[in-house]
Amino acid sequence: MSEQDASLPSLAETFSDCETADVCVWKALTRACAELDVQAGTFFELDATGASLRVAHTFGILPWRVAKGHFPVSQGICGWVSRQREPAIVNDVSKDARFNGHVDLVTQFKTLSVLCIPVMEGNRLYGVMELINRQMQPFTSSDLARLQPIVEAAAARLRSLSA
Repeated sequence: MSEQDASLPSLAETFSDCETADVCVWKALTRACAELDVQAGTFFELDATGASLRVAHTFGILPWRVAKGHFPVSQGICGWVSRQREPAIVNDVSKDARFNGHVDLVTQFKTLSVLCIPVMEGNRLYGVMELINRQMQPFTSSDLARLQPIVEAAAARLRSLSA
């Protein structure tokens, strides 16, 4: 366990006091961003129709630049993750046809690499967490393993809040 890991609260502590889905999503995003030391992150919530992802929270990107935008699940890496319900690691977005560069134009943010992971429990997809530009190193499959407990704990809390 690294020094940074030791300073993070336990997952039980992180989500036990979440009284709303909004708080739960924010805590999951900030915990994941701290865990992997990324430049930015976004939590996209799946809308009720399942047709688009809505920006629910951002980390490291000015929220007004994203303006709670909606993105069709037919576009972008996060859209692909929501459709396939499996994570994606892209360490050079300029070489990935799924990347939606329009978002960088709107946000005035330069995306180099992403790790996107579906936030789901069972067959229910709550949204997609996107971590952007890992500091000093590429994203790896072991990063996914580190994020999985965070995502699972958040999804379980989201389920209990929606019950």
